[in-house]
Amino acid sequence: VTIDGAIRGWDNFTTIQRAVDTTQPNVIDLSDSDDPTALNTALANVVEGGIIVLKKGATYVMPTNSFTKSVTITSAYGFGDQKTIITTSGGGNIGAGANIAYLRLSNIEFIGADIAASYIFNPNISTTTTVGELSFDNCVISNMRGVLRIRAKVFITNYIIKNSIVHQIGTYGVLTTDTDGDAQAAVDNILLQSSTFSKDRKSTRLNSSHSA
Repeated sequence: VTIDGAIRGWDNFTTIQRAVDTTQPNVIDLSDSDDPTALNTALANVVEGGIIVLKKGATYVMPTNSFTKSVTITSAYGFGDQKTIITTSGGGNIGAGANIAYLRLSNIEFIGADIAASYIFNPNISTTTTVGELSFDNCVISNMRGVLRIRAKVFITNYIIKNSIVHQIGTYGVLTTDTDGDAQAAVDNILLQSSTFSKDRKSTRLNSSHSA
């Protein structure tokens, strides 16, 4: 701060990430859509490495189409504190045999329909299926049995929750790898950063992970 040409004080600020350019060909812009099923259609049509931009404050249902490509799903910028909401029951599907570099979810509130049965992802796949990065950034996650539960031949390299609030999670916690034995469901690295976890019955249930 300068007054009469002299420095009187200073402060440090961190700016938010620049908004997605919705004119780019790899972007599906749903920022004007209130259709709860629009995300399902967008997921089927998004290109590898594409971005889906949801309407701030709107509510969408978790897609029934499978996640098979690298994708970022985020909220459009706008006024007010209300995030985009995605409601989930059994959890999103990951395509059997997929090899996905990343699934990045940001600026979204995930609300489970049933704390005894809901997940964000709950894949149980007998064919080797890999995700290099599954990340939640600036999200709110609540009212579900578990955030991520993987079984059988599902493998995740990096599982990340940062700048987020996770609360009212049941017995399957933030992460459960739910198949015993070698070469079964596993997460290599877990990063929980700058986040708040409240009223979570268990944080993790791990049969196989390398670092946390």
